[in-house]
Amino acid sequence: MVLHISRPHKYPKTGVYCFRQKTPADLRKVYGKSEISWSLKTKNEDEAKLRHVEALRKQALVWRTLRTASGSIPHKNLVAIAGGFYRSLVAMIEDEPGESSIWTTMIDKFSDEEPSADALEKWFGPDADRLLREEGVSADAYSRARLCEELHKVWLQWSGFQLRRSEGDYSPDPKADRFPPKETLHMPAEASSVTETTISVSGLFNLWERDHLANGKPQKTVDDFRQKIGDLTAFLGHDDAQQVSARSFQRWPL
Repeated sequence: MVLHISRPHKYPKTGVYCFRQKTPADLRKVYGKSEISWSLKTKNEDEAKLRHVEALRKQALVWRTLRTASGSIPHKNLVAIAGGFYRSLVAMIEDEPGESSIWTTMIDKFSDEEPSADALEKWFGPDADRLLREEGVSADAYSRARLCEELHKVWLQWSGFQLRRSEGDYSPDPKADRFPPKETLHMPAEASSVTETTISVSGLFNLWERDHLANGKPQKTVDDFRQKIGDLTAFLGHDDAQQVSARSFQRWPL
């Protein structure tokens, strides 16, 4: 029997490796795609394998987030998440802010002190969803709306910062340190299960098993693979998927 191990795919035309994975059957409706993929941005096979393991970990976190009930997120945590958004914006434009008229126009457009919920959703809804997924958190509607409000504040802060730069003032943003550091984040108990960073071999197998059976595939295959997974973890001496390398499989007497 051949044990199929997830591995990076290579684009035939470019030689660049990519991550590809089918969306679990129980999440296809909510996720809206039958398959996800993105470039691993390397042509080196060994580097691609390392990046593929990290991609598996991140995507497993996304699937677990989607399967977890939404919960309330404390305001401090939302501001910390918004801080990551602010830093990513600053990193986008460091040396050439452009004409000051760009930023005055931007500030005028977004300067409504109390924008409508529809406007916030249009402007920042997609970013809020992305940031929450990256944090491994499933937020309720109220927390998500509050995050959109914080992203609105961040956008105005960043625009003002870039306006000063465009006028020749490259001093640090005096409000850049207002965001709580990420390491102080404490998510509610309901969401804590999806913030774990350790992905186990057996845990990944269980996710595969659920998807396999949901697609009407045979139980016998699951039983056969479970034995192989047991043999693998026994050989490795641990169950941490992040510590599994290509060399591990080369040494495994399958």
